Amino acid sequence: EARHVVDLLLAGIESMRSEPPGAAELGAVKSYVVGRFALNLETSSGVMAALVGLDVYGLPEDSLDTYRSRVRSIDTADTARVARALLFPDTSAFVVLGPAEVLVPQLEGLGPVRVIQP
Repeated sequence: EARHVVDLLLAGIESMRSEPPGAAELGAVKSYVVGRFALNLETSSGVMAALVGLDVYGLPEDSLDTYRSRVRSIDTADTARVARALLFPDTSAFVVLGPAEVLVPQLEGLGPVRVIQP
């Protein structure tokens, strides 16, 4: 049921705000992100995309060189601080796809529901 899924998402957002991940969980995510970064630079198109990203986002020239060490330096206090600063379950918006006649009644009480026809 769509309402159950949205409720789980909201609970997950609130949990991220109130309980930072454990060291093991954060370590696994950091390993994944660092490894994925290296894989993204294995092709010339990946390198070009990374270089374009530096320019588009105005990042320092050494950003690609320092990325992995910066990711590895993140700790659980950092994740908790950022979650509290950026995640707000009370003002979240979700896009739910499917038949409006089934979904709208399930989502009532969460806030305004806007139906957009394709």
